[in-house]
Amino acid sequence: RQKLSDEGLDPDKDVNLVHVGWLEMPTAVQTKRIAGATSNEPYIAGFVAKGGRVLSYLGDTALGDIDGVMIFPDSFVENDRPFAEAVVQALAKATEELQDPELVVETMAGVVKADREVILGSLENLDLSIRPDAEALAFLAETMKGMGLIDRVPSSDEYLDQSLLG
Repeated sequence: RQKLSDEGLDPDKDVNLVHVGWLEMPTAVQTKRIAGATSNEPYIAGFVAKGGRVLSYLGDTALGDIDGVMIFPDSFVENDRPFAEAVVQALAKATEELQDPELVVETMAGVVKADREVILGSLENLDLSIRPDAEALAFLAETMKGMGLIDRVPSSDEYLDQSLLG
């Protein structure tokens, strides 16, 4: 939706968006059942390995490279801050460990059906980080407000409590 908007298209009027499962997307595009798809790794690398072509990556949009954010309600952090810190610390440790390509291959191979070369290829498009780009995060907040997901745009300190990182 963001890339369509970035290119001057209205996702609600100019295209017909349909849901297609992650595993069916490459085949649906290649057989021309759909004109294009959005996906994530390692499915993008698998699609390219089968002769597909990527038009843009998430980092090419105004959203920047933010692909996922861990969200806790304020009440959860207030009521059990030690547990929230432990969860964030575990995620930070896993993110640090996943800088090892072999560990990524081993981990992903058990989760997705993709061969080693595809998984290694997908790493070229991934930046595993626990500290998102501040500008992209601010744009994400504006986008969420525009979509009606939040009532107001929070300050960066409200939006991302980096004190949980320790």
